[in-house]
Amino acid sequence: VSRVVLIAPTTPFTMKTDDNPGGAPREALEKTRESLKHDLPHLVADAAPDFFGLPKNSISIETMNWWSRQFVDRVSIKVLSELHKVMTETDFRSEIRTIKTPTLILHGDIDKSAQLELTGRPTHELIAGSRLLVYENAAHALPYTHTDRMLVDIVAFAGPLQES
Repeated sequence: VSRVVLIAPTTPFTMKTDDNPGGAPREALEKTRESLKHDLPHLVADAAPDFFGLPKNSISIETMNWWSRQFVDRVSIKVLSELHKVMTETDFRSEIRTIKTPTLILHGDIDKSAQLELTGRPTHELIAGSRLLVYENAAHALPYTHTDRMLVDIVAFAGPLQES
C-alpha cells in the first residue's frame, strides 16, 4: 500500500470520555442503537436527507430510496447495531497514530453522520503528514454528491501510474 484515502472517516473515537470530552455520551449512543429495533424503515428514511446533505445537494429520490433499501432489506438490525457500537465506542486513536503511509482524508463540512470536528479533523491530526480536504456543502454521502471532485482529488493524490 503506497497511499491511503479515507472518505468521511468515522475515526478516531466518537464516544464521550474523560479524555474525549467532545464525544457523544454513551447513553445517547445506546439510545440510537435501541431505536434501530423499532421502526428501521422510518429511521433510515428520516436520515437520508442529512446523509446526502439536502437541500444543499441535489440527489434523486430514487437514489435516496435505493440507499434506504440497502439498510432495510440487506442488513440485519443486529449487524447495524453491532457496527454502530464498534464505530462509536472503539478508540482508534493509538492505532491511527501509527499510520505512516501518505494519507488523504476527504470530508464534508455538513456531515452529520461523522461530524468533521469529531472525526475527520482529529483523524487528520493523528496521522502525521496527512492531508485533509474539506468539501463545502458535502455530507457523509460525498461519493454520491461530489463524485467528480472526489475522483479528481484521489487521482491527483495517487500520482502518475508506475509502469511495471
